[in-house]
This record gives sequence, structure tokens and C-alpha cells, in this order.
Amino acid sequence: AMSNAPVWQNAVEELYKNSRRTASIRVDSLPETFRIPESLRQRLRYDAESEELTLVGPMSTAQRDQLAAQFPLARPLTGERRARFRRQLEEKGQQLTASQAEAFDKILDGTWTVEQLETVLNEAGKPVEVEKSACEMLAEMQAGIVDIDPKKTKGETVELNSEQIDLLRQFADDAALSVDDLADRLKEAGPFEDRQQAALKKFFASAQTVGERNRMLYFELLRHGPLSPQQRDFLMSDYRKQLRWRQSAGKLFLAAHMTKYPWSGEYGTLGSAFWWIYEYVFKPLTATMFAMLAFYVASAAFRAFRAKNLEAVLLLGTAFIILLGRTYAGVLLTDPLPDALSGLRIENISVYIMQVFNTAGNRAIMIGIALGIASTSLKVLLGVDRSYLGSTEE
Repeated sequence: AMSNAPVWQNAVEELYKNSRRTASIRVDSLPETFRIPESLRQRLRYDAESEELTLVGPMSTAQRDQLAAQFPLARPLTGERRARFRRQLEEKGQQLTASQAEAFDKILDGTWTVEQLETVLNEAGKPVEVEKSACEMLAEMQAGIVDIDPKKTKGETVELNSEQIDLLRQFADDAALSVDDLADRLKEAGPFEDRQQAALKKFFASAQTVGERNRMLYFELLRHGPLSPQQRDFLMSDYRKQLRWRQSAGKLFLAAHMTKYPWSGEYGTLGSAFWWIYEYVFKPLTATMFAMLAFYVASAAFRAFRAKNLEAVLLLGTAFIILLGRTYAGVLLTDPLPDALSGLRIENISVYIMQVFNTAGNRAIMIGIALGIASTSLKVLLGVDRSYLGSTEE
């Protein structure tokens, strides 16, 4: 038995490996700043020889977006860097015209600034308002407080210190520094709350990459004048790489969720037997049933609401008031009534009928049901009624 242990262990490992879906795609080149996301570090591999990305197991949409976000963010350019960028662009072709130069500066001025980021993080560091619990408001009421505020502030004000602000400036200048690295360094440099970290990630989630900024610059410059083919390639090359990589991440996401065998995988996944029965059997049956029920209810209501006698007239009038009291038109009909006659407004009459007459009827029905359950239970316990329990008596 001991000699067969390695054989069984290898067999179990092979079975486990084959039971998990493996998706592979070929990529021409990786982004320069490529890093495997933390959530995929144990399951995603890149083979440089075959140029293949291999993923073991499924991939969520959030993981797909993290994998696709592998390109440097557009950062604010100083005067020297902006002049160098413009020189590089003009060396590829003709000089920018006056209107193109104005559009060039306008696009680059639209990039985020350190001051904007500092303001966002300081705003996120302010205390947040939360709802008070019922016990807290009761304690305030017992303490004699008349005007009770249902909200309270939670936490203390946390602002960035000078060292953290210097880190923001360093991040603006260093393209190799990622947002996660910035968050870790801000925590080491001083107080940095979770809400500030969430605001930091939200701020850069909508920020442009270098490729997206250059693409916007490309179209804006074309509106104000011509560009040479070399200038167009210079501005669009980063965005083309970014687009190809996002398409590769999308292909890997689709390959990770492609069903290998019909009705295989977990019961709730797309294409499984449970999903197929729910989508193509249960949903059509429920749609058919409720469609038929609509006609049945309409015909039953037409028959029930015929004012043949006093009881039918009362039923019809009550139903009309309830239905009209639930609509905006019904509220408008009795809105001109003064406050002294507010009880005659149709919405108030509707509430009164539901709370008084309807509640009384429901209580009578529930009492009858409870008595029926109690009497039936006693008959079964005492052996008076046991025919459905297998009695041979006819």
C-alpha cells in the first residue's frame, strides 16, 4: 500500500489539474509595465518561448479589468517635459500651427494635477455622516434632547502631511510608480484611512492613460491642421498597443468561461443543465402562466364588480377608492380640501380602509385559520381523525 502511495498522489494531482479549466491565448507582446494582478498571481502564467498567457480556472470581470489596466497613466507635464514632447512631435513632420499649438496646450492642461489629487484625498479624510441607531436616539430623548438629529459624524479628520504631499509630487514625476505603490507609501508616511485609499483608486480609475491622452491629442490637432503620417503614428502607437492588449485580455476572459463539455461545470454557470432548464423551461412556463392569469383576473374582476345589489355596490365603491387612492390622479382630485377636512382626502380614506376594515377582516380570517389548525391537530393527536395516516377503517 505504501509503494502505491506516490502513484495515487500523482493520479489525484493529475485529476485535480484536469478538472480545472485551462485557457491559453497567444499574445504578440506584453506591455512594458506588465504585472500579474494580485488576485491572479497563483493562476496566471506567461510563457516567453511560446508567447502564451495561460489561466487556470475562471476569471471575473474585475480581474479582467485589472489585467487590461497595464499601461501608464497620463501624468502632468512640467514646462520642460511639455516642450520636449512637442519637439519630438514636430521632428516627425511639420511644425504645429498657432491653432494646433493652442489645442496642444489645452489638452495637456486638462491632465490631473497634484493639487486636485491632494484636495480629493483631504476631502475623503473628513468624517463621514452615518445614521444613528434607535438606541442612541432613545438615549438622547431620555436625556431631554428635543431636536434629535438622526445622523452623526464618524471618524476624525485626516489630512495629508508634507511628506505625503511630496509623495504625490514624486508620483506625478515618476511613471514607474503605480497607484498601489503610492497607496502603500502614503500609509507608511502618515495617517491614511481606507476611505482615502478608496478615493485614490476611484480618482485614477477614470484617469486617462498616455495612449488615451495622445489619441485625444491626435484628433484635436487634426481638427486644426494637417499631420504627417509619422506624427500620426507617433501619437497613436501607444493607444494601438493598449487596444490590442485589452482585446487579448477579453479573449482570455472568454476562453476561461467557454464550456468544454455540454452541461458541464457548476450548476449556476452559463450553459449548465440547471441554467438551461431555468432559461428555456421555467421562464417560458411562468411567462405563459402569468399571461393567462392576467386575462383570468380581468374577467373575474368584471364579473365581481357588477353592481347587482348593495354588497356589490359597496365592494365596487371600496375597490374604486383604494385604487384611486394609490394613484397621483386621485391625490390631485381631493388636494384642494383644507387641512381641517384632510380626513376626507381620498389617499387618507384609502389608508383608513386598509388599516381598519381590511385589518379587521384579516384578523377574523387568521383567527378562523388558527382555530381550524388547533382543532385538526387535536383530532390527530387524540386519534379521532387518522384516516390519512393509514387507518384500515373504511
